[in-house]
Amino acid sequence: MPAAGEGSRGLDALVPALAAEFPDFFIGTQPTWNGLCLSAHDRDRAARPGVYAVITSDPDEMRLALREGGH
Repeated sequence: MPAAGEGSRGLDALVPALAAEFPDFFIGTQPTWNGLCLSAHDRDRAARPGVYAVITSDPDEMRLALREGGH
């Protein structure tokens, strides 16, 4: 886990790239009990099956989950 402060700047900086990579999802950050995490929420859940939301502090895990989720 990144040091305090380092993770928030790093994750916030990843949001634009992840949003461009996964345009079907709202990408952002949110605080959790474990620190700041990335979050992805499907823009139109009713229109297609697959992953609705992913919350993680690991951008690679987020990419994997969203790719495997059928989007």
